[in-house]
Amino acid sequence: MMKTLKQSVEDVLVPIKEILSKTSTAVREHREVLKGMIEAHGDHLKSLEIEVARVHTINKDLKTKMEDLENQSRWKHLRIVGLPEGLEGQRSILWQNESCWVKNRRLPHSSWTRPTDHFTRNYR
Repeated sequence: MMKTLKQSVEDVLVPIKEILSKTSTAVREHREVLKGMIEAHGDHLKSLEIEVARVHTINKDLKTKMEDLENQSRWKHLRIVGLPEGLEGQRSILWQNESCWVKNRRLPHSSWTRPTDHFTRNYR
């Protein structure tokens, strides 16, 4: 009777051991697949971080260039303060050429002969 009880327990445990063995094998295989995926994602993440750093540098350089261009474009603008609206008429650049207040003033750069050569815009 002891052998039969022991034998019946072993008979029941055999399928369980087979299922456990198959499950262990599947878990090991999935673990290897997951390790490979983690490494691939890590490599991809590193390349993306490098790309983001490169784009950040380019963006910083472009912002600096844009600020320089904005500032340099203002160098050729003449700001007129204290004159009433409409005094210059339709063509304000020609008006500043003909007006005595520009002719009698020293221009910012000695090589400038006429304000229209160097002033592209004036505003209030």
